Amino acid sequence: MAGNVQDVFNKLPPEVQEVVSKFLSKLSQEKVSKNQLADYALKYFTKSDKKGKKGEEWWDDGKSAEWKQEDEAVANLPEVSPEIKSRRRGSVSAEVFDPAKVSYGPLPVTPKSPQDTELLTKVCRDVFLFRALDNNSLQKVIAALHPVSVERGQNVIRQGDSDEKANEFYIIENGNYDIFVKDGDGLDQKVGEYPASGSFGELALMYNQARAATVTATTAGKLWALDRKTFQQVVLGAAFRKREKYLKIFEKVDFFSELKGYEKSNLCDALIPKSYKAKEKIIVEGDAQAEGMYIVQVGEVQVTKMINGKEKDLGKLGAGSYFGELALVTSKPRAATVRAVKDVELAFLNKGAFERLLGPCMDILKRNKERYDRQMTEIFGNDQPKK
Repeated sequence: MAGNVQDVFNKLPPEVQEVVSKFLSKLSQEKVSKNQLADYALKYFTKSDKKGKKGEEWWDDGKSAEWKQEDEAVANLPEVSPEIKSRRRGSVSAEVFDPAKVSYGPLPVTPKSPQDTELLTKVCRDVFLFRALDNNSLQKVIAALHPVSVERGQNVIRQGDSDEKANEFYIIENGNYDIFVKDGDGLDQKVGEYPASGSFGELALMYNQARAATVTATTAGKLWALDRKTFQQVVLGAAFRKREKYLKIFEKVDFFSELKGYEKSNLCDALIPKSYKAKEKIIVEGDAQAEGMYIVQVGEVQVTKMINGKEKDLGKLGAGSYFGELALVTSKPRAATVRAVKDVELAFLNKGAFERLLGPCMDILKRNKERYDRQMTEIFGNDQPKK
């Protein structure tokens, strides 16, 4: 084990080795215990040292002031256990909202012009938290959004605010915004910015806790705000149902048995629903741009492969089956073409999330490749193309 750690350390850039060495030295000097490690690391990497030089900023890139939302890539979500996650966030002591335990009346509706509705439909489809929404739920969100105009220098949300002052989630239409978090000395430190796009404010609504950051407008701008009631009933309700549905599917997928409970939850959140029409191609043999893998939820898919210029049938895959992982494991082009037999519903896991989340399953996936190679030899014999 020690040798492996040293090998990893030696591969780090010199400037990173220096940071890690100083941190480990501090751990030794101050005799930090295992239970204190997470809190100590957070303070160490965000607090200024005596020379006024800032420690390494282990913060997100500003895509979300309160929670790393991943508008572009779910793959970058932090891979930590719930215990470490709660320590890192500082004060997530409340229960995660459970929509099954709450019922609401009618949702609010704010009249909008056709132009605003069109704009919001486009913008909302790019918000990570809305990806689990079906069209009907998304329309409820859009109907409930109300406009908020902000002035330069205005604090849209303020760290520490709670209750009625932490009651909305915001989507940016225009304007620029800076993100600040207080350091160990209580001083505001800029940790990111929103250049005319993005969303923020969700953590207070998800965990019923105080705001974890301050977001300040650096120009005049326009936001769209979603109230707590709609956010929890529609957005979190959909995420809750999505997670329950995927957890049931995981019971049918062999290699997911290697994952721990919180790892399965992270995987649920990373999966993206996709639908394909009958006979529509999902992946194409020879495609070098393998973007991810797929799990069949509803329906069947047909797998084929070209052998000596002829398309050969490899069989069908039904609910609970998966495909597309071989190209990710081997970093080679797609080995087969997959089409929908009839209309099919799939769960898609992109390449980045695959590499980060499925580490514990990699041995099984590699064995799947060996089994696939044997099957190809058994089916096609010497006709199988050389790799």
